[in-house]
Amino acid sequence: MELHKGGTYDASNKLTDEEFKLISDINAEYSKLKNAISELELSKYETLKSIEQLRKDFQVTETGIIQKYGPDTIINMKTGEITHKNT
Repeated sequence: MELHKGGTYDASNKLTDEEFKLISDINAEYSKLKNAISELELSKYETLKSIEQLRKDFQVTETGIIQKYGPDTIINMKTGEITHKNT
């Protein structure tokens, strides 16, 4: 039901074509933007999961390197060269 200027409802009234197009376009854009936010949140979630897995992989690898080369090992991340803190 729609409200007339006088404050009464009349179910026979309709929006003008322009009003209907405008409100429909705004609603479609709103829905599109909400969907974009959902996609971004899903992407963010997947990225955070990937980062967490990389942290775990790094920690396991780092532990293996420390066991092999010693706890004072320093690795040059550009060259792979290993030095020790005490040298």
